[in-house]
Amino acid sequence: MPCGRLFTKEGVRGYRFGFNGMEKIDEAYGDNNAYDFGARLYDPRLGRFLSVDPKEKMYSFMAPYCYASNDPIRCLDIAGEGPGKPIDGQYNGTGNVIIILVDNDEIENWNSALAKASMGEKWDYIVVTDLEAAKTALDRTYGKDNIKINNMVIRSHSTTLVDNSNGTTTFTGALFIPTSDVDVAKSQIYDSNGNPKVNSNGKPKTENSETSLRTPISADDIKNYHPLNSSETNKEVGALIGILSYLNTEANLVFTACSQGNSDYLWNAVGNLTTGNVTVYANKSLTGTITSAQGTYGSFLRMETPLSIGEKRGWKKYTYSDGESTGSEDINSDMKISRDGTVQTTSFK
Repeated sequence: MPCGRLFTKEGVRGYRFGFNGMEKIDEAYGDNNAYDFGARLYDPRLGRFLSVDPKEKMYSFMAPYCYASNDPIRCLDIAGEGPGKPIDGQYNGTGNVIIILVDNDEIENWNSALAKASMGEKWDYIVVTDLEAAKTALDRTYGKDNIKINNMVIRSHSTTLVDNSNGTTTFTGALFIPTSDVDVAKSQIYDSNGNPKVNSNGKPKTENSETSLRTPISADDIKNYHPLNSSETNKEVGALIGILSYLNTEANLVFTACSQGNSDYLWNAVGNLTTGNVTVYANKSLTGTITSAQGTYGSFLRMETPLSIGEKRGWKKYTYSDGESTGSEDINSDMKISRDGTVQTTSFK
């Protein structure tokens, strides 16, 4: 049966939203015959979109009108722009949210039962492959219920390395966001103690990450954001802006990206996107992930235990009021995420 088709005798009158929380366009196509996914309209009678996928070049192996790769059990079609996988999630309207950005190799190892057992009931969490999907998930939950977020944790990878065209190397801050069509050329290699490795010539030791499809979001990307720019990086920045708009007037924002606590330029750019009084925490060390007897799942965070691994360098705390910096300080301690819905400083382990 086509997904989204109405099977009740009379239907529910007066309610504008239906399949996947999308708004119905009854005026143009008749009652319950079309849904607005943003980029295009969906016909639940056919189980197909009414126009081609705007990202059809990325999915040349499938029909451009199909919904969610013809796999609606496991996939959603994010904003009508191609299949996206909300790998896992939990929503109770707690006001505390963990956004977990995963790569394809992490998706394969994802363990939903282990995640739920780890997170507890005081945290809502979203497991997605990019910020656009995270923004869509928040719109359908927190946006729909008009709830603000008191504590937000964003788990992503990071990079601190930029190779310049003149052969020199510059260390700068950036978040690695998994995406579908952007490669990152090189990433810094760390040893088991969390220290950056160097080659015999003293230059940073790196590795190609061509199979790990991620796009770096830098401070300059944030500062140069324009709503009409259609690049993947710009879209992710736009999604980040939308995500941060859900923060309450007093809120904590924790980024667990490894070794980014000294990237003042990056976090000031992020802080400029916030409103109200927001405290941002960034790790200066490597951030650990949960492990179990089944293996390392490398995707969700350890709860009730210090987050840092390797050499302990502490965290950096930044404070902002309506987007303006009001100070920063080094924290010579670790951070932990508690199952009671709070983020706290704690002693190194």
